Amino acid sequence: MQHLSHPDLTLLVGDLYQRAGLGLPPGEDHRALADYLGCHPDVQAAVWDLWATELLLTGQDLGEPGGWYDFDFYEAVPVE
Repeated sequence: MQHLSHPDLTLLVGDLYQRAGLGLPPGEDHRALADYLGCHPDVQAAVWDLWATELLLTGQDLGEPGGWYDFDFYEAVPVE
């Protein structure tokens, strides 16, 4: 994950959010990203800032995606 830019990570988070909305289980990419962002809070915050900006610019509410990113995104991946 460290080879991806912040915008690339943001796109991946958005894709994973859409997958979660469809009820699809977390995959390896979800686990790897959650692990990486959990170990790099500065990157986690930067990715949220970019994603929140994208959501706002497209007229979407931040509530549900923000809750998912803060809680469900990480809780869906068991800690090993």
